[in-house]
Amino acid sequence: MPVKSLLFTKEMLQEIKAPEAKRDIYKDTKEKGLLLIVSYGGSKIFYLGVVLSKKYHRIKIGVFPYLSIIDARLKASELKGKIAQGYNPIEEKARLSKEPTFKEFYDRYLDEYSKINNKRWKDYAASVDRYAKHLYNRKISTIQKADIQELFNKLTKTGKYGANRFLEVLSPVFSKAIEWELLTVNPVIGIKKHKEQSRDRYLTREEIPRFFTAISEEQNQVMKDFFLIALYTSVRKDNVLTMRWEQISFADKQLYLPDTKNGDPHRLPLLDQAVEILKARKEQSDSIWVFPSETSSSGHLQEPKKAWKRICKKAGIENLRIHDLRRTIPSWMAMTGANQYVIGQLLNHRDPRSTAVYTRLATDTAREYMQRAINEMISTVQQ
Repeated sequence: MPVKSLLFTKEMLQEIKAPEAKRDIYKDTKEKGLLLIVSYGGSKIFYLGVVLSKKYHRIKIGVFPYLSIIDARLKASELKGKIAQGYNPIEEKARLSKEPTFKEFYDRYLDEYSKINNKRWKDYAASVDRYAKHLYNRKISTIQKADIQELFNKLTKTGKYGANRFLEVLSPVFSKAIEWELLTVNPVIGIKKHKEQSRDRYLTREEIPRFFTAISEEQNQVMKDFFLIALYTSVRKDNVLTMRWEQISFADKQLYLPDTKNGDPHRLPLLDQAVEILKARKEQSDSIWVFPSETSSSGHLQEPKKAWKRICKKAGIENLRIHDLRRTIPSWMAMTGANQYVIGQLLNHRDPRSTAVYTRLATDTAREYMQRAINEMISTVQQ
């Protein structure tokens, strides 16, 4: 098939008609090796014609007119430069065809590592499925720092701390890919996380009545119970979301947390108010989860942000996060006399300095001071 030589211009390429059969090949007289192949169907595609390992190959560059002639020439020139330095696009294509996609790798990561070594693998897997699903079909080596940065920036719009946490979920995944010799660089490394400031926000004496009123008027019983259990137990949001019935002892009025942030299992007292809510839920439940969900892949409630915004708006409370519920009872415990050690025991803090924001005076059991704090809070509602 003869190759026709011409100086590529936009007008000239637009005027080229589709051949009646097979294809026509045109060669640019300005950029050596740049070809345009026109099919009988009318498509016009740029290629670079080059000899690799003593064999002639045509390497696709892009489709005209979506790729301009200027850009096609630039890409052809850049590709020739890389080839001159030893790069072989044919071998690279073959390598990529054998390389796993991110989804294929992540499934292996779950089966061979995360399910064995991480008690919260289901939560992390649900998070990856929710936020990084668009990367699933990408070959793992094609995922670059820019891709993760773009994802991080997107998550930042809904919450800086949440974006930080997701980086912490992704980084060990790519580190394992390096260990398995699928990558040489972790694309998460170098992305600057948001600075996190310690908060001392909690429900104040003025806000408590409005908060309980808004909770009592909440139509979604699951959300109502979720926020009250988060408040009454002072445990982290994720611990409430993933709470199972096997962790609860109604006889001892205790909650057992096998997997906590600091790695230590933790037992804490359940107040009468919490026990009442949990018993009511248990009577109507046939799930292993305290807060099940039929729509989430994990099987349990995932993210109650919409309900939280609704309740805070109804209560007229600003700048209050779900995590601030964890600080509320400890703060009220401090105001009713609990000392730093008792509060630290409740919060499962290893370092007593971590609880300095809550502390004041006195000492006794965590249950006694938790109940005092709740009674004091309830008294503000009844006033």
